[in-house]
Amino acid sequence: MNTASTSSGPPAIPLNQQNDTIVQIVSPVPVPPPLPPRWKPKIVSPPVLPLPPRWKPPSYLPDGPNLPRSGLFNDRWRYIAVGVSLYEAATKGDWKAAKPILDEHPDVIRFAITENYDTLLHIAASAESTNAVEEFVTKLVQLMESEDLELQNQNYNTALSLAAAAGNVKTAMIMVEKNPGLPEIPGNNRAMPLYTAALFEKPLMVRYLYDYMRRRGNYMSDDNHRSVLEKCIEADIFDVAIKIIEDRPELTYKKELLSDILITLAQKTDAFEGTKLNVVLRILMDVYAPYLFSLLHYTC
Repeated sequence: MNTASTSSGPPAIPLNQQNDTIVQIVSPVPVPPPLPPRWKPKIVSPPVLPLPPRWKPPSYLPDGPNLPRSGLFNDRWRYIAVGVSLYEAATKGDWKAAKPILDEHPDVIRFAITENYDTLLHIAASAESTNAVEEFVTKLVQLMESEDLELQNQNYNTALSLAAAAGNVKTAMIMVEKNPGLPEIPGNNRAMPLYTAALFEKPLMVRYLYDYMRRRGNYMSDDNHRSVLEKCIEADIFDVAIKIIEDRPELTYKKELLSDILITLAQKTDAFEGTKLNVVLRILMDVYAPYLFSLLHYTC
C-alpha cells in the first residue's frame, strides 16, 4: 500500500474555503470651519441739512424787467380798437383822440400796447418832441401813479430812458417831476439814462440829467462816471466832462481811464482845432495834474 510521502518543512495551513471580505475603514475628511460673513462697509447716511435760502438779487439787479400788463393781447379786436388807436394818438400828440379811450379804459395806461411791451408813455416819450407831444405827456402823467412811470419794456427801458435817447428834455422833466427817482433806474445793458443820453450824443439831455443828479447827491458808481465821462468826450460834451472830473477827482487816479481818454482824444481829428483846443487842454490838465504834482514832489 502506497503511502503519501510528506516533504519536510512546516505543516501546511489549511485553506479556508470561504472568501474573506476585506472592509476598508475610511477615515473622516476634516470639515473646514465656516467662512466669516463677507465684510460690508457701514454706510452712514449724512445728516439732512436744511437747504440754503434761494439767492435773491439785490434791488438794483431785478430778476426781469418791470413789465406792464399784457391783457390787451388776449383780444385781437380790443387790441386794434384800443392799443393801436392809442399808439397812433401818442405818436402825433393827439390828446383829443386818446382821451375818450382813456376815459372808457382808465387802466390801459398800465398795459403794454406793443409786442415789445411799450406802454402809452413809452411811445409818447420817444416820439418827436413837439408842443402837442409835450402836452400829451403832461396830461398823461397826471393820470398816472408815480410807480407807473417805472414800468419797463422788454429791453428794461423806462419811458425816461427812451426820452433820454431821443433827447426830449421837456418830456424828461415832466416825468422826473412826477417820479424823482427815475434817473436812477438803469435800462438796457444796465445803462443809466444819463449814459444813454451821452451815447446818443444829446448834449442838452446830458446837461439836464447830470445837473439833476448832482443836486440829488449823484449816487452813480465810479464805473458809471467813467463811462459817462468817456462818452461825453466822444460826443464833444466837454463842459459836462470837466464837471465830472471836478466832482470825482479820484477817477483820474486810474491809469486805465487816462489811457482811454488819450485814445478817445487822439481819434478826434477836430479836437485840437479852434476853440475846442482850450477845452481839451483843460481836460488834460485836470486829468494829469495829480501825476504832475506827485512827480514834482518826488523830484524836489
